[in-house]
Amino acid sequence: RARQQQHQSGHSMRFTGRPSADKAQLLGYMEAALRRAIEAQQLTLDWDEPAPSESFRVRLFDPAEVQSTLALYGDKEARASVSFLKALGKQSEWRQLAPPPEPAALVALAEQFPNFSDVVRFVEELNTLSRLRPRSPLMIPPILLDGPAGIGKTAFSLALASTLGTEHWHLAMGHSTASFDLGGLDAGYVGGGPGLLARKIGLGKQADPVILLDEIDRAPEQSNSDPLGPLFDLLEPRTAREFSDDGLKIKMDLSRVRWFATTNNAERLDPALRSRFKLFRVQAPTPQQVRGIAVRQYAQLLREHPWGVYFEPALPEPVLAALARHTPRDLARALHSACARAAQAGRSALSTADFDPPPASDRRPIGFT
Repeated sequence: RARQQQHQSGHSMRFTGRPSADKAQLLGYMEAALRRAIEAQQLTLDWDEPAPSESFRVRLFDPAEVQSTLALYGDKEARASVSFLKALGKQSEWRQLAPPPEPAALVALAEQFPNFSDVVRFVEELNTLSRLRPRSPLMIPPILLDGPAGIGKTAFSLALASTLGTEHWHLAMGHSTASFDLGGLDAGYVGGGPGLLARKIGLGKQADPVILLDEIDRAPEQSNSDPLGPLFDLLEPRTAREFSDDGLKIKMDLSRVRWFATTNNAERLDPALRSRFKLFRVQAPTPQQVRGIAVRQYAQLLREHPWGVYFEPALPEPVLAALARHTPRDLARALHSACARAAQAGRSALSTADFDPPPASDRRPIGFT
């Protein structure tokens, strides 16, 4: 510390007398050690330095534009839009962005979903860039997961969203009927007002939520109002940066939204829309991978319920062999039911008799949560 103060003040170190040869050598050692300690301390401070706060927030809207748009409406006009604009005007125009996740969390995700290793590897590469100093928000292009039903596409997407540490919304596109679900409806129409994104992000805390468009290839085809229409702008960062909700007519920066979509047949999508996604062809897990998934799901099931202490912590080999024929979607329900049957039989270990044969097809509709 004294050395630093002397260096900053411009004064050199002085001695009252000429030091002996031994003392001069000792002082040289001490000076070199002090210099290395200062350098090491500076390196540690640089590495642990928090990321600039400006990098982790985005200006969502222009308050002046909100007020000028409000002034265009009368007292009895467009009540839904006016009500939202008033609420938005009370909010700060700045929104937070989530920091990049810890690498260990992505490693755990790959272990939990082994048939999605290519997707996790892609996110890990982008995450490495974001964690360089100074850190920056993790930017992920729209991701499309294509593959047969029941292989865990929805479960993986929600688990990845949770790993990213941000808000997430699940939209079943098979139930979507019009473009205003995402892009709003002009206030001149009955029921007009802001769409899902404007409402959720405008009054939320974060600008980079994950939005899962589940089974996007099953979205109904509408001649007058395509439910996928707004995505052509929302999936492009340049146009999403100035996205105008039809029910609000103000620009909002929605370029930081993380878009995930699933399909059973990506070829059904409009090629122009499909090209806006980073496409991953996901295969069903191998029987060996299903065994590992079953082991992890069983352990999680026992941890999450008080009655879990009554069961053997390991699954018998015959049970694992039987579960290898199940889909990831079916495993959790099958294990839960098997525990109930084993308890009724007074057993603490599961057996193959506790399981039904795997269903030939399991296409359970999933709603918006």
